[in-house]
This record gives sequence, C-alpha cells and structure tokens, in this order.
Amino acid sequence: EPLAKNLAELRRAVTRHRADIGFATDADVDRLSIVSERGRALGEEFSLALAADFMLSRRRGTVVTNLSTSRMIDDVAARHGGTVVRTPVGEANVVAGMTRRHAVIGGEGNGGIIIPGLTHARDATAGMALVLQLLAQRKATVSRLCAALPSYAMVKETMTVARPAELLDA
Repeated sequence: EPLAKNLAELRRAVTRHRADIGFATDADVDRLSIVSERGRALGEEFSLALAADFMLSRRRGTVVTNLSTSRMIDDVAARHGGTVVRTPVGEANVVAGMTRRHAVIGGEGNGGIIIPGLTHARDATAGMALVLQLLAQRKATVSRLCAALPSYAMVKETMTVARPAELLDA
C-alpha cells in the first residue's frame, strides 16, 4: 500500500540520491503517494490536491471527490474559483459524479486521481505527470507547494465494532 507509513525505503532513496521527488503506487498503479525532496512521506491526501492544483490553474471548473477526502481539496478548488462535489466512497461513484458534473478532475483521498479527458479510472502515472507539471510550472519544490496548502488532520483507521447498530444510535 502506498501509505506514508510504508514508504521508508523510498524516503531513504530520495534523500540518498538527492531526488526532487519520489513516487509510490499500489500494485495496480491506480493510487499515488508522494515523497518530498526532503524525504518526507506526504501521505496520499496530497496527491489529488497537487494534481487538482495544476488542472484548475489551467481550467476553472468542478472537482469531484468522495466523502473520505480531506478538505484540502476544497481549499485548492476555492483558490482557483472552482467547486467541489462530494460523492459516496468508491471510484464508480466518483466517476459517475464527474460525468454528471463535467468535472475537470476527480479522485479520492486515497491517492486516486482521475482525469476525464484521459480515462474514467484512477491512474497514478497520469497523476505523476500532473504533479511534475505543477513543479515545473511553479518552479517550486514539493515541500514548498505543500507548505502553501492548509493542513488538516484525518485519521483513517480500521476498527472492529461488536454491535454497529448501537454505535450508530449513540
């Protein structure tokens, strides 16, 4: 999984090789996570935010994402005069919302980036291209771009619940 906690080797490689950026994907290359030039694993929430920042800088419009995505995307869209539409969790829900709203870009906070002019599926390699274009356009480091984004805390943990109905009632 391309989660920040699993990227120790990539973090070391980026630092050792003085790379400008490191990219990690999952096995089917549909989710993207980024390591900064300082060797910091940013977490998959930054992937969609940075990709959307680039796309919306070129074309104002709508971003479609799921309910499990950080508010960071709302701030990026607002910066460019865009809007955000939220869907239930699931790639199919996001794609359906993108189609209905003629979205400029969409995706999920798990690092999934969807570019409707290219494909209606998550594509980490396309996400890499957008992030690299953003770096070139702004002549900035990943760290600097991320520092300009708002910081939100989001905890995604799995837990076992003995009686889910009671928890929901509470």
